[in-house]
Parts: sequence; structure tokens; C-alpha cells
Amino acid sequence: MAGDTETNVYPRPDLGLREGELFQLAFNGAELGAWEWDLATRVITLNSRWAELHGLSRSTSFHPDDLPVIETALRNHAEGKNPQFECECRLSANSEELIWILARGKVSRRDAQGAPTRIAGVALDITARKLAEDALRLSEAMFHGIVSTSADAIVSVGKDMRITVFNCGAEDLYGYTRAEVIGQSVEKLIPERFRKGALRAVERVGAGPAGAWRLRRDIFGLRRTGEEFAAEGTISKLVIDSESILTVALRDVTEQRRIERGQRLLAELAEAVSGDLEFKNRFVAIARLLSREMADVCVIDVVDEDDTIRSAYVACRNPAKQPVCDALSRRRLGSTEYPFTGSPVGAARDRAIVIQKLTPQTINSWASNELDRAILENAGFTSAIVAPLRAHGRLLGVITLLAVGSPQRYVQRDARIIEAFVQSTALFLDNARLFAAATRATKLRDDMLGVVAHDLRNPLAAIVTLAAVLRRTGSDDEVVTEMEHAAKRMSRLIQDIIDVTRLEAGRFTLEQARMSANKLLSEALEEQRPLASASSLECLLDAATAVPDIWADHDRLLQVFENLVGNAIKFTKPGGRITLGVRAREADVLFWVADTGRGIEPDQLAHVFDRFWQAPGAKRRGAGLGLPIVKGIVETHGGQVWVESKSGQGSTFFFTVPVDPAPDRLPV
Repeated sequence: MAGDTETNVYPRPDLGLREGELFQLAFNGAELGAWEWDLATRVITLNSRWAELHGLSRSTSFHPDDLPVIETALRNHAEGKNPQFECECRLSANSEELIWILARGKVSRRDAQGAPTRIAGVALDITARKLAEDALRLSEAMFHGIVSTSADAIVSVGKDMRITVFNCGAEDLYGYTRAEVIGQSVEKLIPERFRKGALRAVERVGAGPAGAWRLRRDIFGLRRTGEEFAAEGTISKLVIDSESILTVALRDVTEQRRIERGQRLLAELAEAVSGDLEFKNRFVAIARLLSREMADVCVIDVVDEDDTIRSAYVACRNPAKQPVCDALSRRRLGSTEYPFTGSPVGAARDRAIVIQKLTPQTINSWASNELDRAILENAGFTSAIVAPLRAHGRLLGVITLLAVGSPQRYVQRDARIIEAFVQSTALFLDNARLFAAATRATKLRDDMLGVVAHDLRNPLAAIVTLAAVLRRTGSDDEVVTEMEHAAKRMSRLIQDIIDVTRLEAGRFTLEQARMSANKLLSEALEEQRPLASASSLECLLDAATAVPDIWADHDRLLQVFENLVGNAIKFTKPGGRITLGVRAREADVLFWVADTGRGIEPDQLAHVFDRFWQAPGAKRRGAGLGLPIVKGIVETHGGQVWVESKSGQGSTFFFTVPVDPAPDRLPV
């Protein structure tokens, strides 16, 4: 360029070539990029080989966004502040992709005033490095963004088990600020009783390969307040520059576990208080359940009708603490105060009381003698929950849970679970008490019915004998006949009472044998036809052919037909008809008795087999035992009975009898 003076960029080599020829050779063929920048035109000329390899034109330009950095580097070099021009910048490729280069060079030409006009140098492709740096920055930004905003607690430790990462979720969970724990041992976050096991587990992960794993069981953390909590999450290992970083992501599942435990308690409660346990044994079962799941010691004090504590049931989780249970059982009973609290039992208290710290004075007050006082003082009780067992406004008892161990073992969340549990428990126990009372009353009634039925047989026998004597002596036949009919009805009623009592008590027996179903039906029809005719009703037979024999008690099935036909007569007007039918089914035989009476209202269908139930509008009233006895006889055979009816269109009573006996009823 005219007027320019050339400045050497490289020392002259001893290769026998002129400097311009040497530069031209490197410029055109070297793998390392060579470039020259014309400051006037802003055009960069690249060597052909390097430009071709990178998809660039020989003539290109720097990216406009990088010009401020380039100008600064050029000015510092021109002013002698830097021995060479050096900067990281971008070149525009033909594909509009950007190529990052590390450009190094020196001023190769200056004008007459000494101002640089050209710079020449070499270029190193650093695109891959810059992309990796960008990805790393993005990854770090994403990591810090995720970690800082995650609701889960994220804690990282180095090989020395000191905390390096502690996010906002961890601050909320543990109660510490980041500044308070960074650099501290991770032991600070683990309850003392779990530290050895937890640290061994972390060390095992640190000694293994890189990866991530879900924690197989709940772990326990320690808040700043000293409260323990259950957590679940994952642990991962990352190796950076040969250093292992262990990261744990946790979430608090304390409330979830409390809810699950409460649901499990309620599920087990039904089993604990069900069955044929005596009422007092239900309290024992509940105490054992709670001592296993919620307490070291559970005490249930039962309250009598006069609001006085009369008995106590105590259960321990650890059998070795049985002396403690015995000492608590020996507390002075007959008190009118809530146990362990001093509040009046009669007070309308419905909520559980949480005693987070039991004092020695409180514990001493439980003892009834010096020996028990020593036992209770050494038991190590720390906290308690006292909850009333109240149902339908009546206090049944008081449940007390006692904890041994760290302070503040029980918190208000535990009280909510216990309140739900004791509410269900109180209802279970009250229902059990009412059921037991109803069962006793039913048994007394049935026993009384049995005695009455038995005692009525003697005067009834005298009436039957007297009627026979009167008939032989020629007395009024109508009077004698009426006496005989009355005696027969009374005998039937007495037998019904005895049958119902036996059915209820499970003492009803059958004398079964193989018999023809069709023959049984015909016999029943012949027995009931005179009674139907007396009421101006037609009695018909609807019997299928090829009906198999059945395994049944002959007399009891005739009794079933007698009760069903008698019931049909009561609700069918003169001129109607009653049909007895039979047909075969797969494993049993279906019998039915149909009538053309007034039918049964839909709201009455569910009650027809209830004891002592009377349908309104019957032509004559009975004891309400006929259909319950039918149901009992059929079900004792192993069959089923039901009714289909529409108001005004008659009723049909169906019942089945098995073809073969049940395995437990096979003849010996």
C-alpha cells in the first residue's frame, strides 16, 4: 500500500526463503489459521486451507457485537500496553453460524504517521470450548435456579461431610439459614440416635460409583428447635475434578406418615374391638394397640355412670417395663379427676391435652406408695397425651399415652390423630356396650319365651284332655270343636315360639333324608287344600317333570308350606286361588307359593321376614312368627327365600332346597 511502511511480524528464519514467501506459504497451507485485518476496510483475509476447513470465505469480518472488545485490544497493543494483540471474538461463516477464535497478532503495517493500518496473526478455533462454557454457565444457572427455588430441601456435602449447598427449601425444613450451616458438619442435621447409621450409609454411597438412588426407607432429620421429622427423597453422587459431591434431596413426610398411621390405627381398631371379646377385654386390646403404635405406655381409665374412675388398663411397648405398668395400675382409683391432669372428670372436655414436658412432681403424684414412686421416677417419662373417650355426650373413659425419650416427643399434630382415634374408639365401645346390652335383653326375652311356651303346654294338655272327655260324654259338638280348634292354634303358637327361640340360639336341628320333591309338593297341597277351600279359595298345583330328589327334613318343609299357604289365605279374598309350584335348577330345586291376593306394598317388602312384624289389613292377626320361621327353616337347609309382589296383583314366595347335602351335613 503506497505510503505505508512495513513492520515485521515474525523474526526472519534461516531457511533461505524471503520473508514474504514464508508468510505466503503459512498463509495458504497451514492448519493453524493465519489472518490479516485491513483496518480501513474492516475486511479479514484468511489463509485458504483454514477458511475451507471451517466453512468460511477467505474474506470475512468480525461479528459486530465483538468490535468493542477488539477495538480495546487493538488500542492497548498499538499504545504498547500489550506486546501483542489478543482477544476472543467471532467470525461470520457462510452458513451464518458463528466461529469463535482466539486471535493473536501484531501490527504488520502502519501509515506515514505511524498509525496501524493492518494487523496480521494466527487464529485458534475455540468454538467447542466456548459452547462448552456456555452450556456450563447455563447448566450452573439452571442448577442454582432449580436448587434455590425447589420446595424440596437440597443439601450437598463434600468428602469431609461438611455442607456445601443448602437451599431455601432446606432453610424452611431445618430452620437454619444458609450462613449458619455452610461449612458445618452434616451431623448437625441428623438426630443423635440416627447419626452413626446415617453417616455409614452416606459413606457407602460416597465409596460407590456416581449415580442417583431413591432412599429405600424414611430418614429422620433434626430441626433447629430440636424436633425430629421423617423425610423421604433421593441421594446422588457426582464426581468433579476427582472430588465426590453427595447431594440429598428431601421432603418432609411427617404429616403424611401421621395420617397413614392414623388410618392404620383406625383400620386395626375395628379388629381390636370386634369379635366376641368381653367388654373389658376390648379396653385391653385398645391399650395394646396404642402402646405398639403411638406410645411407650398406654393407660385407659374407665369411668362409671357417676363420673368416677373405677378401673384402669395399662399396656407397655417394651415388656421389660412391666413393673412400670404394674405401678400405674396401682394408682388410687375412684377419683373424680382426669388422670394425670387434675381436671374434673365431669368437665365437658372433648379435646386431647398435650403435656410436652412431664415434671418430676407430676410423675411422683401418680404413685400410691414409695416403691411405685421409685419405679415411676426411673421410667424416664418425658411427655404425654390425655384424651377423653366420649360418645353421645357420655364420658366412657380416658386414654393416656406416655412417652419415654427425647423431650417434646408429642406435639399438637399427634393430638389430632389421637382425637380422631379416640372418637372412633368411643363410638365403637359405646356401640359394643349397647349391642351387648341388647344381646342380653334378647337372650332374656328368648329365655322367657321358652319358659312361657314350656309352661303353657301343661294347661293346654289339660284343655285337650277335657275336650276329649266332653266329646265322649255327648256334650255340644260345636263347643267341643271350637275348644279343639283353639287348642290346636295355641299348640301351633307355642311350637312357633319354641322354633324361633331355637333358631335365634342356633339350636334348631333338622332330620334330613333323600326324598322326592314332586311327592313332597303333592302332599303339601293335599294338606292345605281343605284349609283353602274353607276360605273359598282354589288350590292348584304347578309341578315340572324330571325334578330331582332333594336332601331335606320332610316335616319341616311341610311346615314351610303350611306357613306360606296360611299367609296367602290371610291376604286373598274369596274366589281367588293359591298355586304351589316346583321346578329344577342347576344345584337346587325351586319351590313357590303364589296367590292372587292384594299384594304387598313396596315399602313393606323388606319387613315381611322380620320377627313379630304384622302386615296391615290381614283378615286375621297372628303372632308374626310364621314367615321368620320359614326363613329360618329354609336357610338351615342351606337354601334361600324371597318374595316378589306388586300391590293389587298378588304375591309369590320362592324358596330353594339344595339337591345334595352340604359337606358338613353328609350322613355318617
